[in-house]
Order: sequence, then structure tokens, then C-alpha cells
Amino acid sequence: MENRNGLVVGMLVTAATQTEPSAAEELISSWLAAGGNMESLGADKGYHTGGFVKFLRSLDIGPHIAQIAGRCTPGLDRRTTRHKGYQMSQIRRKLVEEVFGWGKVIGWIRKSRFVGRVRTSWATLITSAAYNLLRMTRLAAA
Repeated sequence: MENRNGLVVGMLVTAATQTEPSAAEELISSWLAAGGNMESLGADKGYHTGGFVKFLRSLDIGPHIAQIAGRCTPGLDRRTTRHKGYQMSQIRRKLVEEVFGWGKVIGWIRKSRFVGRVRTSWATLITSAAYNLLRMTRLAAA
């Protein structure tokens, strides 16, 4: 999701056994390969791992990840968290939960109605596109 307008820019359906950070690495790599750019990435505590922070730093992306109290992760310290951009990312990252909430209640993705990752990915893509269209109409009205 991009932070400025709250639009979905990428969605990935994975196996239930794949970890969120590894899925995020896959999604980020495909986004950058398609010509997208990314200066920072806001994420919740589930992404507070050394490997994921190292991956972001290797791509020159600022890891705006919520910290777990008592855990020290190299590359994610006061040098990153003291900036205003970090605080803004922590506030805006909660918007992604709105996308999932809308998709579960309105977009019928609470429980997959399709067998297989390809069909489930198509359903998720259509739901994301519908959310973006709805969001763009609200942005245009404002």
C-alpha cells in the first residue's frame, strides 16, 4: 500500500506456511523489478527480524518497522526511529488493516471460495482493484 492516498499497489497470495517477511521480500523485489521505487517501508512487529532489516538496508530502503521492546536488531535503532518520517510511517501503516477489513467484509476474501493459489490470487486482485476504485472516488470527491 502506498501511504499518501491509501491505494493498494501490490498483493501477494502465498502458502500458509510462508512467513510474512519472506513474502514481503518477494513482493518488494517484484515491485522494484517492475520499475517501482521505495524510500521506506512501514511494517508491524511481525517484520522485526534481523534478516528482513538487512534485506531492506541492502536495497537502500528505510526500515520503518515497529520495534519489539527488549529486542536489539542491527540496522533498526535510534538512527532510524528518531526521525519524523518514522513516526508518520507508524501512523500510516495502520491503513493497510482497513484494506484487509474491507476485503473481508465487503470483498469476500474472509474465506477463499476458490481452490488453488492462482484462482485465489485472481479473486484477491479483483478485490484490491475494487477497493482502489472506491478509494479513488472518495479521493476525487475530497
